[in-house]
Amino acid sequence: MRARTTISLVLLGLAGACLFAYCGEPPKLVVKRVQVEDKPGVNPVEPMRRSEQRVLLEERDAVTQVLGAPLEIPLAAEGRAKVRTAAALVVPADWKGDRAAEIEFDLHWEGAGFDSQHSVKATVEDAQKRWSTIVLDALYPLTKRSTLTLTARGPQGLAPGLRVAWAVPEVEGYFAAPLSRKLTAAERARPNVLFVSVDTLRADHVSCYGYPRATTPHVDALAAQGVLFEQAIAQAPWTLPSYGSVFTGLLPGRHAAGLIRERQFKYGTDDPCSLEGPNGKSNPLRAGVPTLAQLFGDAGWRTIEFSNNSFLNPAYGLDRGFQRLVSYQYNALAGVELARQWIAEQDRPWFCFLHVMDPHMPYAPPAPWDTRFRAQGIADMPGWPPGFQEVRKLTQTEGWHDGEFIQAMTDFYDGDIAFADDQIGRLLAELETKGVLKNTIVVFHSDHGEELWDHGGFEHGHALHAELLHVPLILRFDGKLPRGVRVASRVRAFDLFPTLLELAGLAVPVGIDAESLMPAIRATAPLAPRDVTAEFLLYGEFEKKARYVGVEKLITSKLSANQVFDVAADPFEMRDLAAERAAFVARERAALSQHHARTLKELPPLIEVQLSAGQRQVQIENGYAGADVDEAQPRRDKKP
Repeated sequence: MRARTTISLVLLGLAGACLFAYCGEPPKLVVKRVQVEDKPGVNPVEPMRRSEQRVLLEERDAVTQVLGAPLEIPLAAEGRAKVRTAAALVVPADWKGDRAAEIEFDLHWEGAGFDSQHSVKATVEDAQKRWSTIVLDALYPLTKRSTLTLTARGPQGLAPGLRVAWAVPEVEGYFAAPLSRKLTAAERARPNVLFVSVDTLRADHVSCYGYPRATTPHVDALAAQGVLFEQAIAQAPWTLPSYGSVFTGLLPGRHAAGLIRERQFKYGTDDPCSLEGPNGKSNPLRAGVPTLAQLFGDAGWRTIEFSNNSFLNPAYGLDRGFQRLVSYQYNALAGVELARQWIAEQDRPWFCFLHVMDPHMPYAPPAPWDTRFRAQGIADMPGWPPGFQEVRKLTQTEGWHDGEFIQAMTDFYDGDIAFADDQIGRLLAELETKGVLKNTIVVFHSDHGEELWDHGGFEHGHALHAELLHVPLILRFDGKLPRGVRVASRVRAFDLFPTLLELAGLAVPVGIDAESLMPAIRATAPLAPRDVTAEFLLYGEFEKKARYVGVEKLITSKLSANQVFDVAADPFEMRDLAAERAAFVARERAALSQHHARTLKELPPLIEVQLSAGQRQVQIENGYAGADVDEAQPRRDKKP
């Protein structure tokens, strides 16, 4: 007879903390972050344009158990007998067994007056790549005591060494995951959070921000139903440090996600960075820093992330607090489908972070969006889209300028935006129809913009100009936020952190750098613009840092390379006033040096991020070869 493991549920504080306590002497089981991964497809452009859907990687809070050993969970619960879990296999790399063998994942629930069972099957090959969802509704009211038994079985003679991962069971009507106590009426009434973030979306290509093309009719409608921030500034010009700030309320130098040690060592000198070796790679999120998802999850919200960017891989730490993370391919349609299905399953307040990647290179929107802003579609353009390295080489060629090529890139970039807007609109319309948005905080945001040769460069991560840092930011919360309001005063993207906590009725951690947006929303006249610090380049030989104070903006590099812009009179930053604003340069450069000194003093331990071969391939396809894969390549940027 197989050994039977009996456990009882206790409250989970943090991922990896003790979840289950044995009734007897055996040691406690712990929750682990269990990740399953499929291999990425080759050449993602065509499946992306066909709007194929694929889950590339999924990570969950789970308990692992030897294959074949039942896991018995006594419950003290009342209400509807409905539970949801999922199962996957943890397969050692050197396992020599039959990967076509079929595994049965069985969920058995027994209580007073009912005895229900449900199972699903998957091959070893499939079960190590994706989670199998198991939902059991006994259609019977629970009494105080019942027992869940989770068992995975394989055929006789299957090679040993397999472990099964069981996602933390979610019992309807109970606080968070795992089960600890029944949700109160007040907890059930808490608002949901739908955080929609579009990667690489510059604000001045969004219709409601004044762009003459109709790229975003659905986002425009959302803005009319809530609050639009006209001057929201990101804290970094690329994904990892920017989201690190939004998720923590801290400046990049404090949360350390995306920190490249070599850049910080060489900042303020004329010594170029060498980005080879561990010091030339991006650091993950600093250990111990609380995140939005963590704070919401600890308070009882179900938390999930749907993302499509290699720098949101769990290895970089931004998964902290998400009970489940799903990395998908290929475009916004897939992300929206995953999000709408998950939201429909929820029976308690939830926090859903939906990231879509479409405006990011390669610019290849599906039909008919590729002809939304130009007559010639991608099917009529052999060789499109161009490769990342091809475009970078063109950009780095002295004297290069091809107006027709730049126009095509812009047209398809806008087509990608319009496609993402259409899919986001589809999700919002469904949630509106179902009444979900009546008690949902909706966020629309971007991590950074995109340079389309505005200052002689291309893409992002290499500079700190407006096209890279000015991002869209919109909030809607029916009954709690005004409708159709435009906030003209400058704010910071990471000010979302305390704002969302405040709107949800949660405590804001002390010592953060961000400030709530509520004073700016409630103000009857524009407030003074907030000071902004932006930093952490991904590319180039020299680190840059920026300060916005009043209407002036300073960008610093090297020992004494400075640019100053009047962002009120010159919002696109074309006229350098550094020679005329020496006092401003001296004062704000000193402020940046002080911030930088703190960063160096508080450097986290050196951690080399380890990615699987598949995730490195995705990173290369995202255009980051030379960034965290091989060696960084300098970008052409004529300004210092």
